[in-house]
Amino acid sequence: MLLDLLFEKKIRPKGFRKIVILFICASAGVMLGFKLKPKQQPKFSNSVYAAMPEATYGKLNLLTYNIAGLPELISSAVTERSSSITSIGNRINAFDIVNVQEDFNYNKFLYSENKHSYRTANMGGVPFGDGLSTLSKYPIVEFERISWTDCNGADCLTPKGFS
Repeated sequence: MLLDLLFEKKIRPKGFRKIVILFICASAGVMLGFKLKPKQQPKFSNSVYAAMPEATYGKLNLLTYNIAGLPELISSAVTERSSSITSIGNRINAFDIVNVQEDFNYNKFLYSENKHSYRTANMGGVPFGDGLSTLSKYPIVEFERISWTDCNGADCLTPKGFS
């Protein structure tokens, strides 16, 4: 199953992105001085394993999707982000488990039309969140966020990694 959600790149005046990134870097530098603690993930009970029947056959539909959820000022997407991401949230309902990237500033729009029963906590927008979210039709019994130890350029603006 493929999704057709292509978007064109915006054309902005030369140097606009550099100014925005410089502003974000300055803001991040000020905020990092406060060294905020990341939100704690909820602890799960082992009793959920007993409630899950053992599968002997079946089909599992997985999707990984970069939803281009950066703030509008630095996003390269042409389409208006809130309506586009609402549409993405609806279209990914057909998948059993979805891992999304760049889920920074439009998380509530992603979830507004989405029917997945289980979702990981959103870690916040740029520069504090990692942009990673998991949506599932099945209980998420173990979950961990692991940040990269190295970064380069604009990728250093958020605690990127994998989950």
